[in-house]
Amino acid sequence: MSPGPLASSFAGRIAALSIRVKIMAIVAVCILGSASALVWYTYQDVSTALRSQLQERAIAVGASLAAQSRDHMLTDNQFAVYALLKNTCDADEDLVYAFALDSEGNVLAHTFDDGFPTDLAGANQVQTNEAYRIQTLQTEDDIIQDVAISVLGGKAGTIRV
Repeated sequence: MSPGPLASSFAGRIAALSIRVKIMAIVAVCILGSASALVWYTYQDVSTALRSQLQERAIAVGASLAAQSRDHMLTDNQFAVYALLKNTCDADEDLVYAFALDSEGNVLAHTFDDGFPTDLAGANQVQTNEAYRIQTLQTEDDIIQDVAISVLGGKAGTIRV
């Protein structure tokens, strides 16, 4: 089977190029391939590092909220818990929301302006043997990292950020 006219025309043009042009083309392709691989690897590495740092920061903020709200949750001081959550969300632009659940899973306080989304309460539940749990959630706007921190091992409730 003979090559088509387009293939033979292309091969003829390549054969007509000087050796210098062919070598430069091969070098250019190698450089572009290497640069592409390096950019992809750097992107993946930086993405992973930033995601890890964001999770560590969310855990630290959640643990701080859990420690500060412990007494308020035990005494059922919902306004103090709300004020603590609201002030923390206002101060940290990376926090999308924060809310507190009592030991039975009831919402004590939240920072949602349009009311609490009921399906969110059960989306990430920390187990009794865990200090915290991270769950990736898909929202209408973006993908978020939801962190659940138990307060007094879950006896006082859970803080979610």
